[in-house]
Amino acid sequence: MDLMIDLETLGTKPNAAIIQIGAVWFDLDREGVEYGDFEQTIALQSCIFSGLTIDSRTVEWWMQQSNDAKRSVSRDADNLFGAIDEFLFRYRMQHNSVERVWSNGSNFDIPILENAIRVATGKGPPWAYNSVRDVRTIYWLAGRAGWAKPKRETAHTALADARAQVSDLVSAIRHLQSNKA
Repeated sequence: MDLMIDLETLGTKPNAAIIQIGAVWFDLDREGVEYGDFEQTIALQSCIFSGLTIDSRTVEWWMQQSNDAKRSVSRDADNLFGAIDEFLFRYRMQHNSVERVWSNGSNFDIPILENAIRVATGKGPPWAYNSVRDVRTIYWLAGRAGWAKPKRETAHTALADARAQVSDLVSAIRHLQSNKA
Protein backbone atom coordinates (compact mmCIF):
# COMPACT_ATOMS: atom_id res chain seq x y z
CA MET A 1 0.00 0.00 0.00
CA ASP A 2 1.07 3.55 -0.70
CA LEU A 3 0.34 6.88 0.96
CA MET A 4 0.17 10.22 -0.86
CA ILE A 5 0.61 13.30 1.32
CA ASP A 6 -0.13 16.90 0.39
CA LEU A 7 0.09 19.96 2.61
CA GLU A 8 -1.13 23.51 2.40
CA THR A 9 1.27 25.74 4.29
CA LEU A 10 2.21 29.33 4.99
CA GLY A 11 5.89 28.83 4.19
CA THR A 12 8.30 26.71 2.21
CA LYS A 13 10.91 25.74 4.81
CA PRO A 14 10.76 22.59 6.97
CA ASN A 15 9.50 24.64 9.93
CA ALA A 16 6.58 26.14 7.96
CA ALA A 17 3.17 26.51 9.53
CA ILE A 18 0.78 23.88 8.14
CA ILE A 19 -2.79 24.98 7.51
CA GLN A 20 -4.07 21.73 6.01
CA ILE A 21 -2.98 18.08 5.76
CA GLY A 22 -4.36 15.80 3.06
CA ALA A 23 -3.53 12.12 2.63
CA VAL A 24 -4.75 9.26 0.48
CA TRP A 25 -3.97 5.60 1.14
CA PHE A 26 -3.90 3.77 -2.17
CA ASP A 27 -2.54 0.73 -3.97
CA LEU A 28 -0.19 1.64 -6.79
CA ASP A 29 -0.07 -2.00 -7.87
CA ARG A 30 -3.86 -1.94 -8.35
CA GLU A 31 -4.04 1.19 -10.54
CA GLY A 32 -4.42 3.59 -7.59
CA VAL A 33 -7.37 1.96 -5.85
CA GLU A 34 -8.03 4.09 -2.74
CA TYR A 35 -8.35 2.60 0.74
CA GLY A 36 -9.00 5.72 2.74
CA ASP A 37 -8.25 9.38 3.03
CA PHE A 38 -7.61 12.08 5.59
CA GLU A 39 -7.99 15.84 5.54
CA GLN A 40 -7.65 18.20 8.45
CA THR A 41 -7.39 21.97 8.56
CA ILE A 42 -5.09 23.30 11.27
CA ALA A 43 -5.58 26.48 13.29
CA LEU A 44 -2.77 28.85 12.40
CA GLN A 45 -2.48 30.16 15.96
CA SER A 46 -1.59 26.66 17.22
CA CYS A 47 1.22 26.44 14.66
CA ILE A 48 2.59 29.81 15.74
CA PHE A 49 2.42 28.82 19.44
CA SER A 50 4.29 25.62 18.55
CA GLY A 51 7.14 27.56 16.91
CA LEU A 52 6.24 26.95 13.27
CA THR A 53 6.84 29.92 11.00
CA ILE A 54 5.06 32.01 8.37
CA ASP A 55 6.69 33.38 5.23
CA SER A 56 5.27 36.68 3.98
CA ARG A 57 5.74 35.71 0.31
CA THR A 58 3.66 32.58 0.82
CA VAL A 59 0.94 34.61 2.55
CA GLU A 60 0.97 37.00 -0.43
CA TRP A 61 0.64 34.01 -2.77
CA TRP A 62 -2.36 32.75 -0.78
CA MET A 63 -3.99 36.18 -1.00
CA GLN A 64 -3.97 35.80 -4.80
CA GLN A 65 -5.76 32.42 -4.71
CA SER A 66 -9.47 31.91 -5.31
CA ASN A 67 -12.01 32.55 -2.57
CA ASP A 68 -12.85 28.82 -2.66
CA ALA A 69 -9.23 27.91 -1.99
CA LYS A 70 -8.97 30.42 0.87
CA ARG A 71 -12.23 29.17 2.40
CA SER A 72 -11.09 25.55 2.19
CA VAL A 73 -8.14 26.19 4.49
CA SER A 74 -10.08 28.22 7.03
CA ARG A 75 -12.89 25.82 7.96
CA ASP A 76 -13.23 23.37 10.85
CA ALA A 77 -9.69 23.90 12.11
CA ASP A 78 -8.14 21.70 14.78
CA ASN A 79 -5.01 22.57 16.74
CA LEU A 80 -1.67 21.25 15.47
CA PHE A 81 -1.36 18.59 18.18
CA GLY A 82 -4.87 17.23 17.58
CA ALA A 83 -4.41 17.17 13.80
CA ILE A 84 -1.05 15.39 14.00
CA ASP A 85 -2.44 12.94 16.57
CA GLU A 86 -5.42 12.12 14.31
CA PHE A 87 -3.16 11.74 11.24
CA LEU A 88 -0.83 9.40 13.13
CA PHE A 89 -3.79 7.38 14.42
CA ARG A 90 -5.04 6.94 10.85
CA TYR A 91 -1.51 6.06 9.69
CA ARG A 92 -1.13 3.41 12.40
CA MET A 93 -4.41 1.83 11.27
CA GLN A 94 -2.72 1.16 7.89
CA HIS A 95 0.91 0.99 9.10
CA ASN A 96 1.70 -2.63 8.35
CA SER A 97 0.56 -2.12 4.79
CA VAL A 98 2.28 1.21 3.92
CA GLU A 99 5.34 0.51 1.81
CA ARG A 100 5.86 3.90 0.17
CA VAL A 101 5.08 7.46 1.28
CA TRP A 102 4.72 9.82 -1.69
CA SER A 103 4.61 13.60 -2.07
CA ASN A 104 4.96 16.19 -4.81
CA GLY A 105 8.66 16.98 -4.41
CA SER A 106 11.36 15.67 -2.14
CA ASN A 107 11.96 18.87 -0.19
CA PHE A 108 8.51 20.17 0.68
CA ASP A 109 5.57 18.14 2.03
CA ILE A 110 7.41 15.29 3.74
CA PRO A 111 10.11 17.38 5.53
CA ILE A 112 7.49 19.90 6.69
CA LEU A 113 5.17 17.16 7.98
CA GLU A 114 8.06 15.30 9.62
CA ASN A 115 9.04 18.50 11.45
CA ALA A 116 5.45 19.07 12.60
CA ILE A 117 5.32 15.46 13.87
CA ARG A 118 8.51 16.06 15.86
CA VAL A 119 7.11 19.32 17.27
CA ALA A 120 3.78 17.71 18.21
CA THR A 121 5.05 14.36 19.55
CA GLY A 122 8.74 14.71 20.31
CA LYS A 123 9.30 11.71 18.03
CA GLY A 124 10.20 11.21 14.40
CA PRO A 125 7.82 10.16 11.66
CA PRO A 126 6.36 6.65 11.71
CA TRP A 127 7.73 5.74 8.28
CA ALA A 128 11.27 4.68 7.42
CA TYR A 129 13.48 7.24 5.69
CA ASN A 130 13.88 4.95 2.68
CA SER A 131 10.13 4.60 2.08
CA VAL A 132 9.76 8.25 0.96
CA ARG A 133 9.13 8.79 -2.76
CA ASP A 134 8.86 11.86 -5.01
CA VAL A 135 6.21 12.01 -7.74
CA ARG A 136 8.00 14.83 -9.61
CA THR A 137 10.83 12.43 -10.47
CA ILE A 138 8.32 9.95 -11.92
CA TYR A 139 6.63 12.78 -13.86
CA TRP A 140 10.01 13.84 -15.27
CA LEU A 141 10.92 10.30 -16.33
CA ALA A 142 7.51 9.75 -17.90
CA GLY A 143 7.75 13.13 -19.66
CA ARG A 144 11.05 12.06 -21.23
CA ALA A 145 9.14 9.04 -22.55
CA GLY A 146 6.41 11.20 -24.11
CA TRP A 147 3.88 11.44 -21.26
CA ALA A 148 2.21 14.78 -20.60
CA LYS A 149 0.88 15.60 -17.16
CA PRO A 150 -2.86 16.29 -17.40
CA LYS A 151 -3.81 19.95 -17.11
CA ARG A 152 -5.87 20.56 -14.00
CA GLU A 153 -7.37 23.53 -12.33
CA THR A 154 -5.55 23.68 -9.03
CA ALA A 155 -7.85 23.10 -6.09
CA HIS A 156 -5.45 24.09 -3.30
CA THR A 157 -7.15 21.79 -0.89
CA ALA A 158 -4.76 19.21 0.44
CA LEU A 159 -7.05 16.24 -0.15
CA ALA A 160 -8.02 17.26 -3.71
CA ASP A 161 -4.36 17.83 -4.55
CA ALA A 162 -3.34 14.46 -3.04
CA ARG A 163 -6.02 12.68 -5.08
CA ALA A 164 -4.88 14.43 -8.27
CA GLN A 165 -1.28 13.42 -7.53
CA VAL A 166 -2.34 9.77 -7.12
CA SER A 167 -4.13 9.91 -10.47
CA ASP A 168 -1.16 11.55 -12.20
CA LEU A 169 1.30 9.10 -10.63
CA VAL A 170 -0.72 6.10 -11.83
CA SER A 171 -0.95 7.62 -15.31
CA ALA A 172 2.79 8.35 -15.48
CA ILE A 173 3.78 4.88 -14.28
CA ARG A 174 1.31 3.24 -16.67
CA HIS A 175 2.91 5.24 -19.49
CA LEU A 176 6.43 4.23 -18.44
CA GLN A 177 5.43 0.56 -18.23
CA SER A 178 3.82 0.64 -21.68
CA ASN A 179 7.06 2.04 -23.16
CA LYS A 180 9.39 -0.70 -21.88
CA ALA A 181 11.93 -1.73 -24.45
